[in-house]
Amino acid sequence: MKFSIYVWAKFLRAYRASVAKFHEILHHCTPLCHVIQVKKHWLGENYLKEGVAGNDIDRTNVPDIRIAFRYETLLEELSTVFQATTGFST
Repeated sequence: MKFSIYVWAKFLRAYRASVAKFHEILHHCTPLCHVIQVKKHWLGENYLKEGVAGNDIDRTNVPDIRIAFRYETLLEELSTVFQATTGFST
C-alpha cells in the first residue's frame, strides 16, 4: 500500500512522530516481496545463487567467464582478509 506525502504529514502531526521514526516506518513499509519480484524480472529466477549458477546471460548481458572471474576474485579477497584478521590459513 502506497501512501502520499499528505497522509504521512497527517500521521506525523497526529502522532507527533519524529523524522527518525517516520524514516523507520517508511523503511519497513516497503514490501520485500516487491524487491524480490523486480530482481527476478531483471536478473532471472536464479539471481540468489552464487557465481555462474546465478547468472542469466540473456538478462544480465554479462558473460559467464566474467562472472566466474569476479566470483573467484571475491573468494580470494575474502580468504586474504580472513587470514589477515585471524592469523590462520584456510
